[in-house]
Amino acid sequence: MILSALFAAMLTSEQDYVIPAEASADYRKLATSIEDAMVEKNYEKGAALIAQLPRANATFRVDATKVPAAQRIIFAAAIAESAKMWQAALDGTVTFSSSGAGPGDITLLFTSVSTPLLTWTPNATPAKLTANLPVSSGNAAYDSRVAFARYIGLGTISKGPSLTPKDIEAAKKILNLTRLLNETIQSMAPDFQVPAGASSEFHHLVLDIAKALSAKNYAEADLLGARLPKSKVTWSFDDSKLNADQKEQFSQSAQVAVEGWEKFMAGQVEFKKVPKGKADISFSFEPVLAKVPGTNQVAGTAFFLAGDASLPQIEAVIGLKRGPKLDFVLAREVYNECLFTVGRYFGLAPSPQVGAAMGRLEGQMPNQNNLNQAENGAARKVLSLSTYLRGTIQKRQSIEVRQPIVSLEKLKLDFDPQLEGDLGRATMLVSNPGTSTLVLELKGDCGCITGEVQATILPGKSAILTGKFDTIALAGDVHHNLILKTNDPDKPVIVIPVSITVTPRAEIVFPNTNTAYMDQPERTFVFYVHSAESKLFKVSEANVMGMSLTAKAEPFDGEVTNFQKAGKKQLIHGYKVTVDTSKVPTEALFGRNSITVYLRTDSPKINLVKAQVFVQKGIVSLPETVYLGSPQGVADSTFSLIRTGRPFAIKKVTSDSKFLTFEITPHTPTNPSAYNIRVIYDGKAPGHRIKGIITIETDDPKQPTIKLPYQTNQT
Repeated sequence: MILSALFAAMLTSEQDYVIPAEASADYRKLATSIEDAMVEKNYEKGAALIAQLPRANATFRVDATKVPAAQRIIFAAAIAESAKMWQAALDGTVTFSSSGAGPGDITLLFTSVSTPLLTWTPNATPAKLTANLPVSSGNAAYDSRVAFARYIGLGTISKGPSLTPKDIEAAKKILNLTRLLNETIQSMAPDFQVPAGASSEFHHLVLDIAKALSAKNYAEADLLGARLPKSKVTWSFDDSKLNADQKEQFSQSAQVAVEGWEKFMAGQVEFKKVPKGKADISFSFEPVLAKVPGTNQVAGTAFFLAGDASLPQIEAVIGLKRGPKLDFVLAREVYNECLFTVGRYFGLAPSPQVGAAMGRLEGQMPNQNNLNQAENGAARKVLSLSTYLRGTIQKRQSIEVRQPIVSLEKLKLDFDPQLEGDLGRATMLVSNPGTSTLVLELKGDCGCITGEVQATILPGKSAILTGKFDTIALAGDVHHNLILKTNDPDKPVIVIPVSITVTPRAEIVFPNTNTAYMDQPERTFVFYVHSAESKLFKVSEANVMGMSLTAKAEPFDGEVTNFQKAGKKQLIHGYKVTVDTSKVPTEALFGRNSITVYLRTDSPKINLVKAQVFVQKGIVSLPETVYLGSPQGVADSTFSLIRTGRPFAIKKVTSDSKFLTFEITPHTPTNPSAYNIRVIYDGKAPGHRIKGIITIETDDPKQPTIKLPYQTNQT
């Protein structure tokens, strides 16, 4: 098909929109209709159609009532393996998870048909596929792979025990087309619609422009329009308060951050570095900034948004020290602050999503943040809207002043308690009592929590927001957040707390300690596995990873103490696991080592039980060397002395340096088997060069003294 001028300007080529030959007839028909809507520039039609496309995070429900009871576990395992196979082949861009007893996007129905019968539900949003699969084929793995393939949009796949490179390549082509169709239709949203994820400041600027035009106050509209983000952006970098090393490192960090935005939005923005004071975006530095209001922590960066087009539209003043301990700012933190600042210029709201460009922290940032597709899409829409508004101002046209409002039925989502491995679901109502279409984007803050809500809600309408908790490998009270981005000018980002209580199907119980000590006469270590289900799963094998140890599991019903619950008694219905450490020579062991004991079971919900056990000899230090970094003054570092489950006392801590003092704090005062020792450097050593030995005296006759080295990086 020939793309219209609207899409010729986009980064994707016309070839990208070609429907792959491997696509199913249903997918081909839907994709063709969407492309027709693109050519017609019919956003409403296109939006209704893309809602019928397959979702990246799909759920499936299995109806195996007609499968013989003895084979149901085999069928379930085959289906789960098929889902994992597709997910791994497509690098996690698509996930298939069980919906449990609830409705799924895909229904796998095992019946008496002789060959798979795959049927799409017409006009369903999101896409719904019913797969009637033959009970008699004896090949549930292949049949379910075919069903997952059809949901993605493939017509068929190769027969065999696994996916072929041809199958995977075809699926990736269709997924890429699905993504392009979604992004293209969404980019056709009416130009005056502010995207989800835009900042309050940008949205209120749009509203103020609309009000000025409606009042025919064109002078005010001109002043406001001059503050809109532009596609040609200037930036400046004031390094007058940096030392020589910082000038080189931090200037490069800013340059890489700006180039990252330019590359990500290739073809739509252009950046140019200019002298100080003449830029749209300004970066500068100060030794230390003021404290964040209501906290004892200094701000990492202060941001100033201009109300005058003659000034930098955003100025970022970065503190050279940050965090509660006034640590020196690092190059990656400067990069993150610059990345965030450019996003703010493009009208994006701060995000609680750690790791994203808009997800900065005031204190230390352990990792380099990255731009994501959602941020890229929102910034592009902000620029398109800004271009539209400038044209509207020049033409002296009026814009109707309309505003969406997001209203949530409740402030948090509480899920019903679940057994580990079961899917938790909870819902709430989202309403739009405003006068403009409400745009929504929903994401969890971890892979275990996902959410669904329709992308747009018309004025006066409501929709159901559904949260889903995947409880695999979770236990106890679990708390996370759903992050809802909206185009409500007063609530651009809403954090919805979510919580669930998960009972582990297999609970690990340590009777005395979670550590096997190699300096003890007894060279076996015992722990227990308690099953929450009345029907006990069978353990087929027990293995140890990490050291040359052996383990065996035997059924056990009885009462034991639980070391992790202050020694309280607990009934066990499950297994006693004995780890034999006798084959490891004690002289070969150093420090504290972690091993994992794996129990393979016949349970379809938890086929592998894992227990982490520590192995050590006597009292150990973590870490084994104390590093005080590169201090410019007073500094500190902390290490731990540990012998879990076997209390000991520290008599004294000394060193060969007059510049060091120590603070000793037991982990648990009532049972002191672990201590934190804080090493405090007074900042007075010449050149801050110190290196030597710390000596700890204990009441243990086998380890009366423990020595460990310390040093600064200047040595």
